[in-house]
Amino acid sequence: MLVGHGDFQTSSLSGQLDRPIYYPSSRRLGTYIRWSADRGPVSFEDAVNQARTLRVGSGRPVVLVASSALPPGGGDVKLLGALTNSVVDDERYYVYLLPANP
Repeated sequence: MLVGHGDFQTSSLSGQLDRPIYYPSSRRLGTYIRWSADRGPVSFEDAVNQARTLRVGSGRPVVLVASSALPPGGGDVKLLGALTNSVVDDERYYVYLLPANP
């Protein structure tokens, strides 16, 4: 399961990877941003909690791609890598793993 925090920044990954992404802001799996009334801002903490819920429900690891770094003390969330050499700040990516068995 792939979770994207920051719809604008992570929606392009769906096309690049040819797979859907779970969008915490609309609480749905999709391949593009859906502009609907149920879509709203989501804190990084809420995105991580939704990723944890998905992990428990599936019993599988979850990869969280975010446009900002996780604050210290993420617990079971492990940084896999960061792509930070971008011209624009919101084009930076941080890739985290939430293992299947925390």
